[in-house]
Amino acid sequence: MPIVFISLGAIVILYFLFALSPSFLSKRICAICAAVSLTWAGLLAGYLLKWHNNILIVGVLMGGSVVGIMYKTEKYFQKKQLTNFWLIRLLIIVFGFLGVYLTLTEQWGTLTTVAMLAVIIGFLTLFFVKEQKTPIAVGEEHKKTLKEKMEHCCD
Repeated sequence: MPIVFISLGAIVILYFLFALSPSFLSKRICAICAAVSLTWAGLLAGYLLKWHNNILIVGVLMGGSVVGIMYKTEKYFQKKQLTNFWLIRLLIIVFGFLGVYLTLTEQWGTLTTVAMLAVIIGFLTLFFVKEQKTPIAVGEEHKKTLKEKMEHCCD
């Protein structure tokens, strides 16, 4: 059976196990994110141990996790009514996808350097984060400034 079908089956099974678990990590991590992450982690280990040779499915699932991390972080920013998320969003996507690429091409030294750089830049960007005076209206039809458009590009 092709590894892609095994992977999809694993995601479905893990999803239901996590979703139906009454105390799954205190519900801090969504069941689909955990299922996908655990699946790609297992597939990556299998690839590195030469159990299979399909790195494409690993990359697709890892990319999905990067986007999931971005959205989870965005929800945190909205809950805390923080602004200037556009920069964090951009950094998560750029460094996340670069990290996936470096992992899949087994460039461990470069990956370590990029990870350290991402952490440093991430901490520096926190200086740009400000508390919002009024909550953002969900579904707002018009965006007045470029900053607002960047802040809400996915709304």
